[in-house]
Amino acid sequence: MPGSRTRSYWADRFAIPGWFEDIDFLLFDQILERQSDHGVVGDLLEIGTYLGKSAVVLGSHVRSCERLTVCDLFEDPGVGEANNREQSRYYSRLARNAFESNYRLFVPELPVIVQGMSHTIGDHVSAASLRFAHVDGSHLYDHVHGDLVAVESLMQPGGIVVCDDFRSHHAPGVAAAVWQAVFERGFHPIIVSNMKLYGTWGSPDEDLAALRSWLTARPEIPQEEQQIFGRALLRVENVQRNGRLVLVKRFLPPIVVEALAARRERIAVQNRRGQISKG
Repeated sequence: MPGSRTRSYWADRFAIPGWFEDIDFLLFDQILERQSDHGVVGDLLEIGTYLGKSAVVLGSHVRSCERLTVCDLFEDPGVGEANNREQSRYYSRLARNAFESNYRLFVPELPVIVQGMSHTIGDHVSAASLRFAHVDGSHLYDHVHGDLVAVESLMQPGGIVVCDDFRSHHAPGVAAAVWQAVFERGFHPIIVSNMKLYGTWGSPDEDLAALRSWLTARPEIPQEEQQIFGRALLRVENVQRNGRLVLVKRFLPPIVVEALAARRERIAVQNRRGQISKG
C-alpha cells in the first residue's frame, strides 16, 4: 500500500493506460516520500510521459516550493526516420490533451510541460535542481545517452534517476546507454525492477539501506540482493496477484495487455462507484 499522497490514485491507477507496474508505483512513492521526510527539497522531471500514468505519482509528491517538469513530443513529429517509426509503432495514441485530462483526474494543477525533443530540457530545468528524474523517452541509444548526460548535470547530489526499459528486448539502445553511464560516468545502480533501473550519481549507501529496510517489511514482493563489481544491488519483481494475467502479459503485445487491464479496471472503478452511490 502506498503512502497518503497517492492512496486515492492507487485505488484507480488503471484508469490511465500505460506501462507502469505496481512495484514501480510503490518504489516511486517510497523514494519520494522518504526524500520529503528527510527534508530533501528539489524539483522533479519526467522525460517521456505518455498518458500520465507515472507522472501522476510524481505530481502527487510535488510541494509548493517545487515543480514537476514533463517533456514529451506528444503528437509532434520526432527527428529522424528511426525516431518517427518508434513513435508511430508504440505511441500512436499519444496527445497532449489526453495527458492533461488524465493528469487532472488526480492532480489539479498541471506540471510544466515541455512539448518537444528532450535535448532542450536544459533550457527548462536548472542545473543541480532535481531530486528525482524518470528517463522514459526514446529507446534509441543516441537519444538515451544524451538524456542521461543532460540529466546528470540537472541532478542534486544524491538525487535519484530512474531509467525505464533498461533490459527490454525491443530497446537495446537503452541498455547500452544506461550501462555505459554505470561503467564510464559513475552512475551507481541501487535497485532494479522488471523494467526500470534506479540509481544515483551520489553515494548510494543511504538509499540502499532505506530500500533494504523497506523491503524487509514486505515479503510479498519477490526480492533478492546481488553484487556487481563489489557493490550491492537490490532486485525486485512485480507483486504477482494473478497468475493468469502474468501469462497473458508474457505472450501478448503491450497494447493488447494495456487495453485488457484498462477495461478490467474501468469495470472495477464503476463497481466501486456504484457501491458508494448506493451507500
